[in-house]
Amino acid sequence: MRMIYLVLAHEGRPQLDALVERLAPAGGLDMVIVHADRRSDLWRSLREDPPPDTQRVEVIQNPVSVRWGHWSLQSAIILLIERAMEFEFDYAHLVSGSDWPVVSRQEIVRELDASQIPLCYIEAEFGREEERMQRFHIDA
Repeated sequence: MRMIYLVLAHEGRPQLDALVERLAPAGGLDMVIVHADRRSDLWRSLREDPPPDTQRVEVIQNPVSVRWGHWSLQSAIILLIERAMEFEFDYAHLVSGSDWPVVSRQEIVRELDASQIPLCYIEAEFGREEERMQRFHIDA
Protein backbone atom coordinates (compact mmCIF):
# COMPACT_ATOMS: atom_id res chain seq x y z
CA MET A 1 0.00 0.00 0.00
CA ARG A 2 1.45 3.35 -1.04
CA MET A 3 0.65 6.51 0.90
CA ILE A 4 1.17 10.07 -0.22
CA TYR A 5 1.22 12.68 2.50
CA LEU A 6 0.20 16.20 1.48
CA VAL A 7 1.82 18.60 3.93
CA LEU A 8 0.78 22.23 4.41
CA ALA A 9 3.72 23.90 6.14
CA HIS A 10 4.37 27.44 7.29
CA GLU A 11 7.37 27.28 9.60
CA GLY A 12 9.79 25.01 11.41
CA ARG A 13 12.27 23.30 9.07
CA PRO A 14 13.52 20.92 11.81
CA GLN A 15 9.92 19.86 12.56
CA LEU A 16 9.17 19.38 8.86
CA ASP A 17 12.33 17.33 8.32
CA ALA A 18 11.47 15.11 11.31
CA LEU A 19 7.87 14.73 10.08
CA VAL A 20 9.05 13.69 6.61
CA GLU A 21 11.33 11.04 8.13
CA ARG A 22 8.46 9.74 10.29
CA LEU A 23 5.92 9.63 7.44
CA ALA A 24 8.12 8.38 4.60
CA PRO A 25 11.33 6.79 5.83
CA ALA A 26 14.09 6.20 3.29
CA GLY A 27 13.71 2.93 1.41
CA GLY A 28 9.91 2.84 1.67
CA LEU A 29 7.22 3.32 -0.97
CA ASP A 30 5.54 6.34 0.64
CA MET A 31 5.99 9.92 -0.50
CA VAL A 32 5.60 13.40 0.96
CA ILE A 33 4.59 16.46 -1.07
CA VAL A 34 5.13 19.76 0.74
CA HIS A 35 3.47 23.11 0.15
CA ALA A 36 5.38 25.79 2.07
CA ASP A 37 3.74 29.19 2.45
CA ARG A 38 5.34 31.44 -0.17
CA ARG A 39 5.89 34.25 2.36
CA SER A 40 7.60 32.03 4.92
CA ASP A 41 11.21 31.55 5.93
CA LEU A 42 10.49 27.85 5.48
CA TRP A 43 9.86 28.35 1.75
CA ARG A 44 13.13 30.25 1.40
CA SER A 45 14.94 27.46 3.29
CA LEU A 46 13.42 24.74 1.06
CA ARG A 47 14.31 26.71 -2.08
CA GLU A 48 17.93 27.21 -0.99
CA ASP A 49 18.37 23.71 0.49
CA PRO A 50 15.80 21.33 -1.02
CA PRO A 51 15.31 17.81 0.30
CA PRO A 52 17.86 15.59 -1.48
CA ASP A 53 15.61 12.56 -2.06
CA THR A 54 13.15 13.77 -4.71
CA GLN A 55 11.71 10.25 -5.13
CA ARG A 56 10.45 10.45 -1.55
CA VAL A 57 10.01 14.16 -0.87
CA GLU A 58 8.82 16.81 -3.27
CA VAL A 59 8.29 20.52 -2.67
CA ILE A 60 5.67 22.45 -4.66
CA GLN A 61 7.78 24.81 -6.75
CA ASN A 62 5.27 27.62 -7.20
CA PRO A 63 3.47 27.86 -3.85
CA VAL A 64 0.90 30.47 -2.89
CA SER A 65 0.96 32.92 0.00
CA VAL A 66 -1.47 31.46 2.51
CA ARG A 67 -3.77 33.35 4.88
CA TRP A 68 -5.48 31.06 7.37
CA GLY A 69 -9.22 30.73 6.68
CA HIS A 70 -8.90 32.35 3.26
CA TRP A 71 -9.33 30.90 -0.22
CA SER A 72 -5.54 30.83 -0.53
CA LEU A 73 -5.56 27.81 1.79
CA GLN A 74 -7.79 25.98 -0.69
CA SER A 75 -5.44 27.01 -3.50
CA ALA A 76 -2.51 25.45 -1.64
CA ILE A 77 -4.48 22.22 -1.09
CA ILE A 78 -5.45 22.11 -4.76
CA LEU A 79 -1.77 22.41 -5.75
CA LEU A 80 -0.95 19.47 -3.46
CA ILE A 81 -3.79 17.32 -4.80
CA GLU A 82 -3.00 18.11 -8.44
CA ARG A 83 0.63 17.11 -7.95
CA ALA A 84 -0.31 13.96 -6.05
CA MET A 85 -2.59 12.88 -8.90
CA GLU A 86 0.49 12.54 -11.11
CA PHE A 87 1.61 9.54 -9.03
CA GLU A 88 0.14 6.15 -8.26
CA PHE A 89 -0.95 5.74 -4.64
CA ASP A 90 -3.60 4.07 -2.53
CA TYR A 91 -4.30 6.79 0.03
CA ALA A 92 -3.47 10.47 0.37
CA HIS A 93 -3.38 12.13 3.77
CA LEU A 94 -3.58 15.92 4.16
CA VAL A 95 -1.66 17.08 7.23
CA SER A 96 -0.16 20.22 8.70
CA GLY A 97 3.60 20.60 8.94
CA SER A 98 3.15 20.89 12.70
CA ASP A 99 1.27 17.56 12.97
CA TRP A 100 2.76 14.35 14.32
CA PRO A 101 1.32 10.84 13.78
CA VAL A 102 -0.14 9.30 16.94
CA VAL A 103 -0.10 5.75 15.55
CA SER A 104 2.36 3.82 13.44
CA ARG A 105 2.06 3.31 9.71
CA GLN A 106 1.28 -0.35 10.38
CA GLU A 107 -1.71 0.62 12.55
CA ILE A 108 -2.97 3.01 9.87
CA VAL A 109 -2.71 0.30 7.21
CA ARG A 110 -4.42 -2.23 9.49
CA GLU A 111 -7.37 0.16 10.02
CA LEU A 112 -7.63 0.93 6.31
CA ASP A 113 -7.52 -2.77 5.41
CA ALA A 114 -10.19 -3.60 8.01
CA SER A 115 -12.62 -1.01 6.70
CA GLN A 116 -15.61 -2.42 4.83
CA ILE A 117 -16.12 0.80 2.88
CA PRO A 118 -13.60 3.23 1.38
CA LEU A 119 -12.55 5.69 4.05
CA CYS A 120 -12.51 9.42 3.47
CA TYR A 121 -11.64 11.66 6.36
CA ILE A 122 -11.86 14.96 4.47
CA GLU A 123 -15.07 16.49 3.26
CA ALA A 124 -14.26 18.15 -0.03
CA GLU A 125 -16.91 20.40 -1.49
CA PHE A 126 -15.95 23.02 -4.07
CA GLY A 127 -16.85 26.56 -3.06
CA ARG A 128 -18.04 25.63 0.45
CA GLU A 129 -17.65 28.62 2.76
CA GLU A 130 -16.00 30.57 -0.06
CA GLU A 131 -18.49 33.44 -0.05
CA ARG A 132 -18.30 33.82 3.73
CA MET A 133 -14.52 33.80 3.68
CA GLN A 134 -14.45 36.69 1.21
CA ARG A 135 -15.96 38.92 3.92
CA PHE A 136 -14.26 37.53 7.02
CA HIS A 137 -10.64 37.21 8.07
CA ILE A 138 -8.47 37.55 11.14
CA ASP A 139 -5.00 38.96 10.66
CA ALA A 140 -3.94 38.95 14.30
